[in-house]
Amino acid sequence: MTSQLRFRLTHLRAKMLAPSQRADLYLDDEKFARARACYDKAIGGSRTDQPDPIYRRGIADIHLGDFEAAVPDLEYVTSRDPKYDSHRAIALLAHA
Repeated sequence: MTSQLRFRLTHLRAKMLAPSQRADLYLDDEKFARARACYDKAIGGSRTDQPDPIYRRGIADIHLGDFEAAVPDLEYVTSRDPKYDSHRAIALLAHA
């Protein structure tokens, strides 16, 4: 399978998924700007108390070099759920 065909299939599948699932695919494919946009939609579309999309949006922000945007997300995750991937979240927060 060519990379262009793989991209098109991934993009087609992504359209059928919820925004947070679509964002996870983009994050895995290192398409960080698209991932952040989908996480924004997932977080803004419903009031979420789940740390995962907020944490992953912070990761996308760091990869985009937007450390100022990453800090509030990572602070939120570390303050709300100290057990949630705590060592990595704290390390990413220190990096940001």
